[in-house]
Amino acid sequence: MTNTTHDAPGSYWYELAADEKAGRFWKCRCGEANPGTYDTCHFCQAPNPTEPIPADTGRVFTPGPDDMEDCYDGVLVSSLGEDGDAIALTGDKRQALEALDQYYRQVCGKPNLLDDATADLRDAYYWLDCGHATFTRRADGGWTVTAAAETTPGAVPVTWFQTPGRVPQPYARRSDPMLPAHPWAGDHVARAFTGTQAEAACPCPTAPCGLIHADRIRADCPHHAHAVSMRQSHNRANCPGGTR
Repeated sequence: MTNTTHDAPGSYWYELAADEKAGRFWKCRCGEANPGTYDTCHFCQAPNPTEPIPADTGRVFTPGPDDMEDCYDGVLVSSLGEDGDAIALTGDKRQALEALDQYYRQVCGKPNLLDDATADLRDAYYWLDCGHATFTRRADGGWTVTAAAETTPGAVPVTWFQTPGRVPQPYARRSDPMLPAHPWAGDHVARAFTGTQAEAACPCPTAPCGLIHADRIRADCPHHAHAVSMRQSHNRANCPGGTR
């Protein structure tokens, strides 16, 4: 007696048999065949290489609510991979801190942005880095974000959040309102590649050029006290605004 099995209509094997007979199947790079109606491989989930590439692939765009994971107080936020990093669509650190803190509490189920209920939330400023970035559309409908200069076409202000850890010296807050000198290359520094918008809005003493004094950064400054990088700098002797 011979046992015969029949694949149910609508199943992978049933559709594959029909499409192979009709010549409508496609073969994945992993070597497996798939029905012509499948847009991803049944085995490895790779996309159908014969599918047309979306017209907006490679286009630089400004993300909207449908592109990001959530919005808090008007600030769009999204995670970046599986390392715990995230990004907020704002160049204001205080807005970014509040929005990201809500995201990590409500979406990720953490006690706060630092994942430490006993931590002072102001320590999170060290792990926030304001700047500009471009968002490029991928073929799968997602996006890739790349740090960019403010003058780059399509660049938008963002705040990056790096996975938190212990805040190292000399960045840790002190009771002294002035932090000790930061190890920046230059006497006068600024956060952005161009312009001094952040410096004009912060409490740190500014030099004649509009940049701030690297050795006089205030501990309560939301832009410079816990910055990971400075993108403009020069020595006091070469200051275009004077040497004082």
